[in-house]
Amino acid sequence: MSVSANTLFHFTSFEAVQGILQSKGFWPQYSLEVLERLIPDDSPYVKSYVPLVSFCDLKLLQILNTHDSKHTHHFGKCGIGLSKQWGIEKRVSPVLYVHHNSVASRAISEVMHEVRKIYKRREEPKLAEAVLEQIKFLKAYEGYWQKGSRKRSKIKYYDEREWRYVPRENDFPAIAANAERALFIDDSNERLKEHSLTFETEDVKFIVLENDEQKAKLSEKIRNEFVHLDPNQKNDLITKILTIKELRQDY
Repeated sequence: MSVSANTLFHFTSFEAVQGILQSKGFWPQYSLEVLERLIPDDSPYVKSYVPLVSFCDLKLLQILNTHDSKHTHHFGKCGIGLSKQWGIEKRVSPVLYVHHNSVASRAISEVMHEVRKIYKRREEPKLAEAVLEQIKFLKAYEGYWQKGSRKRSKIKYYDEREWRYVPRENDFPAIAANAERALFIDDSNERLKEHSLTFETEDVKFIVLENDEQKAKLSEKIRNEFVHLDPNQKNDLITKILTIKELRQDY
C-alpha cells in the first residue's frame, strides 16, 4: 500500500473554498516561517515571510483521523483535493524537513555563511538569490505553532507532509520579519493576486465539507453562480462534494 496519496489537499474555511472554486485559483500569501537553529542564528531570515500556498500529501483516512492529523484542526474543516500530477505540472513541491542536528541544516548554515561573505563583496548576486529561493522550501521538523493563540503549542510539522507553491517571480522574495515590513507585505499580498495558482475543474478530485448544510449551499451556488462552467462541469464538480461525516462512514 502506498504511503503517500495521489491527491494534494488544501484545507481552509468554507468561505475560502467557495472563492477558490469560483475563481479556479489559489491566492498565494506571505506566511511567517521560523527557521530557528536551522540557519545561522544571526541571519535576518531566522524569522521570515515566504509567499506560498500550502498543500498536504495525505490520504483521506489520515486527514479524517482526528488523532493523527492536525489539518482540520489548524487550517479549517473544509478542503479541496487536486491531482498530484496537476501539482507537479504547476511546480508545487514537497518542502525539505530538517532538524537542528541534521547534516542538511548544518550544510545550509555553512552555505549561508559563505554566501553572506560573497554578498558583502557584491559578487554573484544570483547565488544569494538562489539560496533565498531554497529557504522558501525549508521547514523545521518540529517547532512551536506560530499562528493564532496557540503560539506555545509544540507540534511536529513533519506530520503535515507539506507541499508548497511559491511564485517564481523575483518580485516576491523571502522577507526578513520585522515591523517595518508590515506595509510592504500587505502591498505584496495584494499584488500576488495576479500570480494565482490556477486549476481546471477536471483537476479537482475531492471537495471536503463539514456538514450537509454546507454541501447543499455549495451545490446551489455552483448551479446558479458559477457562470464560467457549462452544465456538465457543474454536475461533475457537485458529484465531488463529500462531507466529513460521509467520509468517516465510508472510509
